Amino acid sequence: MRTPLRSFGLSLLTALLTLSLSLSSCAGGAAPEMPVIEEPAAEEAVAPEPTTVEPIIPETTKVMDGETLGSLESLSPDKSTFTFSQVTPALEALADGDVIAGGVTPHTPDGFLRKVTAVSVDGDRVVVQTVQATLEEAIERGRIEGGQTLTPQDVRAASQGAGVRLKSMPRGTDVGVFEIEVNHVLSDEDGDPQTTSDQVRAVGTISFAPSYTFELDIDHATIRRLTFVYTTTETVELEIQSQVEIVEVHERQKLASYEFLPLEIPVGILPVLITPVLTVEAGVDGSVSVGMSTSASHSMTRAADLRYDAGNWSLEPCVKRDFEYTPPSVSVTSRAQVYAGPKLELLIYGVVGPTCAVHGYLAFDADAGRTPWWELYAGLRGEVGVEVEVLSRVIARYSATLFDEKWPLAQAETPPELPPPASGGGRIAFVSNRDGGLEIYVMNADGSGLMRVTDDMISKEDPDWSPDGTRIAFTGKHEGNLDVYVVSADGSGLVRLTHDEAVDRDPDWSPDGARIAFESSRDGDWEIYVMNADGSGVTRLTDNAVDDTRPAWSPDGGRIAFTREGEIMIMDADGSNAMQLTDNPGFDCCPAWSPDGSRLSFRSRLNGSWHEDEIFVMDTDGSGLTRLTDNTDSDDVSAWSADGTRIVFDTNRDGNCEIYVMNADGSDQRNLSNDPSVDIDPDWGRCPSGET
Repeated sequence: MRTPLRSFGLSLLTALLTLSLSLSSCAGGAAPEMPVIEEPAAEEAVAPEPTTVEPIIPETTKVMDGETLGSLESLSPDKSTFTFSQVTPALEALADGDVIAGGVTPHTPDGFLRKVTAVSVDGDRVVVQTVQATLEEAIERGRIEGGQTLTPQDVRAASQGAGVRLKSMPRGTDVGVFEIEVNHVLSDEDGDPQTTSDQVRAVGTISFAPSYTFELDIDHATIRRLTFVYTTTETVELEIQSQVEIVEVHERQKLASYEFLPLEIPVGILPVLITPVLTVEAGVDGSVSVGMSTSASHSMTRAADLRYDAGNWSLEPCVKRDFEYTPPSVSVTSRAQVYAGPKLELLIYGVVGPTCAVHGYLAFDADAGRTPWWELYAGLRGEVGVEVEVLSRVIARYSATLFDEKWPLAQAETPPELPPPASGGGRIAFVSNRDGGLEIYVMNADGSGLMRVTDDMISKEDPDWSPDGTRIAFTGKHEGNLDVYVVSADGSGLVRLTHDEAVDRDPDWSPDGARIAFESSRDGDWEIYVMNADGSGVTRLTDNAVDDTRPAWSPDGGRIAFTREGEIMIMDADGSNAMQLTDNPGFDCCPAWSPDGSRLSFRSRLNGSWHEDEIFVMDTDGSGLTRLTDNTDSDDVSAWSADGTRIVFDTNRDGNCEIYVMNADGSDQRNLSNDPSVDIDPDWGRCPSGET
């Protein structure tokens, strides 16, 4: 029922993963043994203290006065060309090689520190050509020392993604806490924000209280020591929601960026301007899976310094941590990692200097085929770095991993048990979006014992039981492509069988379980193929200019029924002796064999109406055509019970797609699924060996 399905809205895939991490972290590197410390108090803005070492600013460093800054008319986008509207004494004194510096102006919101390469006068205008200068070129000897507790009140410019909002804090609350509300699209498959059925969305809150300190000692025009400490206490409660079926998700996006008022630190006559910029990122890696929810509280204190001292870099970390968590509620298989956190960059005169990024994450891994069958982890990952443009032309650019650690929170040893089938009835596999995405479910023949088999964000169609009732083949969508997959009936052991760039779909097992027939567009049109049950030995059975689809293997394995251009066909299992069984004005499709091999059920549109498909049966020579359903809606894919007394099918007669069952003569038609979601593509399987 592919075409009608497009008219149904898929419900939101929620509670994939809830991340609740409380972190306090600062720049530092992981070490095998880390001493435990107490959590540091929040830092206030640090005013520079007088130093016992008198700063020395060379005569070649020229700080532009107010008159000169007021005449700054324009600055080129690359900050190399300054144009002044008048000649001032400070400009007249400039020479090639001088370093010019200045504070905040409309054209230089972060101040500037530039080396002069040329000065020219054009009438009243003065044009100064420059390149980036370094602090060592501007300072012979001096100490830069300062820091801030960053607050929302200090933000001078904000860039926030759609659905991201910095929450106003009530009076009396901690002004140093940022609380960001997030309802943001991480991924949009078609790029159209108006279509939401293909989006992956982050929803929740991110709170953090950041502060930093920065110290730099220069002597004899050389950086001797550098210290950068970044501390942030953060709490992340983030949920990933999706309406699109995706196997692997690797999405990382900038949610927001906050630029702060510059901190001005005087070094002698030189004003050093540091502008903090905070960037908040979020992302997800792994199999985004429906039906999984969990939460954890992870309290961590980190105090660590990035230091440069006499030519050597060092990281000195220490840590204290604590965990609380809520045991997860999950289905059979899934794995994912959700992360979020802020990144701090210190811009010195608008040029990136020290940087630090810290991401807390929650990781979940479930596989019903192993012990323990699920594991929950909390983790922390961070990087630190120093750019060189404004700091030194001698010190190399530096970057390091601060830490990349995870800690186990919980695990479960015993996987969920498959619900027992109803006595004598076998089991019915079908596709449903009742938990958000199109997944395969199994229920007993009376509609009881419902269990979701798949939980891996592969879009599902066409489940088909193996003859022994232990596995299910199906059509799955991976990276935008439809292929044939197989999964065990308990949800474990998912295997992709076809890997062609074309579409492979509608699998059907041979009676001995050794082979699988399927349809494929790999040769330019739809043809019937067969392969071994492990995906090897692919062989094309049909080869003509029209479409051959929906193969169905006869119970004795000798023949295959299929659809050719709206008619039911039958051929030998090697593709020979094709024979047409129907010749109707409507569209006939989707044959299914009775267990004794004497009859075929199929869908037909004998009255020519697209919306009035009905279920028919006929003998395998095309005679004895009998109509089983008769209503103004669409009755679709059918399958027989193992004893041949009943037929299962899907229908939209109740206003949504449901799974129905009826007797083989069409009587006693009953709703088995009874759910407002989309339930389609049923297949009736035998009980595994040893079950009744």
